[in-house]
Amino acid sequence: MPAKLIVVEGAEAGSELWVEYEVLRFGSDPSCELVLADSGVEPHALTVRYGDGRYTVFNRSSAPLQLDAVTLAPSESGVWRSGKTLRFPNGSALKLETSGDGAPTRRPLPADPQPVREAVPVAGASPDDVAIGGGSPSEPKPEKSNTGAIIAGLVFAVAAVLILFSDEFLPSGPAAGEEKAPAPFSEVVSLLQKDPNCAPDLWIQLSKSYADAYRGDEVRSAAGYRRLRDRIVWEKNQLLTQGRPVPDALLEAESFVTQQITPGAY
Repeated sequence: MPAKLIVVEGAEAGSELWVEYEVLRFGSDPSCELVLADSGVEPHALTVRYGDGRYTVFNRSSAPLQLDAVTLAPSESGVWRSGKTLRFPNGSALKLETSGDGAPTRRPLPADPQPVREAVPVAGASPDDVAIGGGSPSEPKPEKSNTGAIIAGLVFAVAAVLILFSDEFLPSGPAAGEEKAPAPFSEVVSLLQKDPNCAPDLWIQLSKSYADAYRGDEVRSAAGYRRLRDRIVWEKNQLLTQGRPVPDALLEAESFVTQQITPGAY
């Protein structure tokens, strides 16, 4: 079952950080697995570890932290139980929430949508005779003359010739089925930063993977892009489940990340 760190106080109050692995670093540095874009949180503030059915937090910052009634000095550790709050000197606070066994769990991916079966007209049939998926109508209809079907066939044949030889019917934009190329990195980051409906750590995670690729660390970069893609897909599914529109910034980020995972896909 899932485990989350909920930001209950501070600049990013309301944000949720999904606990996916047994050992995670938390801080404001993009290299951490759990990133909080809060200037009052140190680059690597915590290390959270899951083992023996419980979570242990290690204070990696330079100042004491408050885990409920327990003070954790720098380099000290303590057991972080579900529902307990960890407070930082700048006023930010995190609460651990778990359900079931509380073990780290990868974010769930949305199920593939089922294809929509469209109504397909049967040759020579009236609108009332339309069947779903090309099947037979629910009620039999009187047999009709073949004359109408022959005329319709001749009309379609003439139309096909016109389409083949007339420039008027040629598309002026990209070829049919051609995917729009994803926006460049800087534009995607700008869109994520400006859109209030996108989580503030998305552009940070994107920048981290982009920087890894720039440094030549392709393995780390690819792993980061895959985690980010899973995160984006999960957030899209949440929005759609709630009946809310998916922001264009999130769609652009998904296109960019997908291209990095599968070069040449666009």
